[in-house]
Amino acid sequence: MADPLTKTFDVLTTARSLSAIDLLVLAVESNRTSIQERAISALLRRGATRCQTEVIRRLPKLSVAGRKALEEQGSRISGTLRQCLLHGDTELRTNAFAIVKTMDCFDQVPSLISILEQRDDPFQETACQTLQDMASRIYDQSLGGAGRRDSDRPVRNVQQSKQTVLMALEAALNRFADLSYAREVVECILVLGDPDSTAVRKIFVQSSPACRELAANLLLTSKHAGVMKLLMDSMGQNYPNTKAFEAFEKRSDPEFVFHVLRAFPKRLSENQQKNFKQLTRLAWIHEDLLPLEEIPSGLHESFSAYVQATGMNLDEKIEIQKWLLLNGSMAGRQAATQILESISPDSVRGILFGSLDSEDEDIQVWATSQLRAQGVPDSIRLLIERLDNPSAAVREAARGELASFDLSLVLNLFEHLDRNLCLRVGSLIRKTDPGCVQKLMDELNQPIRRRRIRAARAAEALGLAPDVERGLLAMLSDGDSIVRRIAAELLVCMPSPEVIVGLTALLQDASPRVRDAAERSLGEIGRSRAKSHEPVEPAAVP
Repeated sequence: MADPLTKTFDVLTTARSLSAIDLLVLAVESNRTSIQERAISALLRRGATRCQTEVIRRLPKLSVAGRKALEEQGSRISGTLRQCLLHGDTELRTNAFAIVKTMDCFDQVPSLISILEQRDDPFQETACQTLQDMASRIYDQSLGGAGRRDSDRPVRNVQQSKQTVLMALEAALNRFADLSYAREVVECILVLGDPDSTAVRKIFVQSSPACRELAANLLLTSKHAGVMKLLMDSMGQNYPNTKAFEAFEKRSDPEFVFHVLRAFPKRLSENQQKNFKQLTRLAWIHEDLLPLEEIPSGLHESFSAYVQATGMNLDEKIEIQKWLLLNGSMAGRQAATQILESISPDSVRGILFGSLDSEDEDIQVWATSQLRAQGVPDSIRLLIERLDNPSAAVREAARGELASFDLSLVLNLFEHLDRNLCLRVGSLIRKTDPGCVQKLMDELNQPIRRRRIRAARAAEALGLAPDVERGLLAMLSDGDSIVRRIAAELLVCMPSPEVIVGLTALLQDASPRVRDAAERSLGEIGRSRAKSHEPVEPAAVP
């Protein structure tokens, strides 16, 4: 059952008496939100122009709930809102503009344009600003989140709203000479339209010379993201407007250049390749109108791709890519690397050597990764030096370049190297192959005798025996006498108590050759300790 307050407003809504309207108008000014909200709803449902006008007039007095009630039924006041915009007093017009702007009344764009055609109308500037705000709002919302803030109120049916506004703006072109803010109206079309939009095509093909000239100037000067997006979209057309090419060649403002670089695609379509190739001269580069140092490092990669895609001559491209190689971000240098083949070897070395000493860790990593690829003399030495670099990233890059120099390679080479070189290789392999010790232990445990023996000999020759002592000691108990003998011979280099105990046990081995090897090794250990005056502890024979 409805409460008394609801019943009262239901009666006032349908009552034909003028006094009922007066009561509802007074209720709109109530400090009680529930009464004000019901009064607004009742006046709007009555549909009479006076009822709706009274709500509009009292807009500043409405509570949050009251404004919400007005917004929810805003479609009912379209006609009245138009009358207030065009013919209301100052208070009504001010409030009507506020409603249009805050409640997304896009159907009122024709009213705004009508105001712009009345040169003595004091609200022309307000109408122009409202129109621009509406166009920007639709543009931001149509990006699907890319340009929206979390606090933005979503536009309902944004694509339909865009078409509604574009149709009204297109109609305004028929009366271009009467527009006081023609530049702003044309810019709104360029902001909301795409290259195939009827309104955009009308501007450049069917409009008056003055309108075409104004639009061309906007392509060269407007810093609105929507206009700059239109230019980028044009490069995907089969036959873009010649004014688009002119804008790309002549514009040097950072806003446009950075927009192009941010929006430059990773992969160009066939039309984009063809169109960007027609750009043979970019004023901001050729006339030094925008210093390259001002390009944000995050855009260096796309800058390299953009330059490569243009029709600039090769020498100009090389100079820009060289600048990127010397000054660019890591991603920018990587993108510019392909041009190294076109640069003289001396220049390449100069770029890489300078980058190796850069304060930027990423740049050092890039230069390290290019030493071998670019055939820099002494690249192996330079890479080895970087294995001790303070930067973990640089050390990892050097290891990556020397990845082929691992334990597997060394096991096949060590027998052909002299003693000193083997020890240097052993020291190096620790850095290039951090897992070499574990790999060597795995080799010592191989079921194939030949591989176990090779691993043991490699451990001793490379100076890695102390790291795999456990594996070598295990070989003293191997079931193969040859393996035991080899182990006894090699462990002479490690006179630890455990080794002495193991060798002493082999003095009782069944194989005469194993016993002889153990005896010789123990003797050598004893002589070595005697020379160094180190006391020899008696070994306990198990």
